Amino acid sequence: MGKLAKIGSWEVDLVNETVYWSEEVHRLHETDSKLFEPNFESAMNSIEQIFVNYFVLSVADCIQSGKTLQS
Repeated sequence: MGKLAKIGSWEVDLVNETVYWSEEVHRLHETDSKLFEPNFESAMNSIEQIFVNYFVLSVADCIQSGKTLQS
């Protein structure tokens, strides 16, 4: 489905402080998955500014409640 919609996926692991981008997300950001390893800062920079506050609040809610973040 990700290839059809061309939306990709990404995951943030707050425990290990790692970020995973799918091949489609790398393609959208014109990065090479073999050469570029995203971190939390680069992940935040890839989000449109209008969504940053929503994302930060959503992540804080996930940390507090133990829920996962899903669209």
